[in-house]
Amino acid sequence: MAEAEAMYRRALEGYEKAWGPEHTSTLRTVNNLGRLYADQGKMAEAEAMYRRALEGKEKAWGRSTRRRWTRSTTWGVFTRIKARWPKRKP
Repeated sequence: MAEAEAMYRRALEGYEKAWGPEHTSTLRTVNNLGRLYADQGKMAEAEAMYRRALEGKEKAWGRSTRRRWTRSTTWGVFTRIKARWPKRKP
């Protein structure tokens, strides 16, 4: 999974450089990196990526996006899983 993380990071840097940090294609990669972190059990990192993606999509498409997007994407799944996730010590 370290290789996948490196590839996502590299792609993210390219998207940010080419289109900027708030472009929807960049945000899709941010969301995918969040999914990878969640699969690895890195919940704090996953949450940071999901929040960044959600906030960027809200900025691009408006606040009403949150309701629709949180129900239908990884962020919605993440919040439901997080509620059941045991508290971890740092």
